[in-house]
Amino acid sequence: MKANVDRDAAAMGALKDAGWTALVVWECEIGPETLETLYQRISGAPLSC
Repeated sequence: MKANVDRDAAAMGALKDAGWTALVVWECEIGPETLETLYQRISGAPLSC
């Protein structure tokens, strides 16, 4: 497990160093009630009323 955490941290650091903004999305966070919120996080779109 520690190797996975270390690998993920290194990958995120490399992406940041390359100028990217990375967003971690866990499969368990994705569902019908959360798709709009996820889209807004990715796109930067404001929340709809």
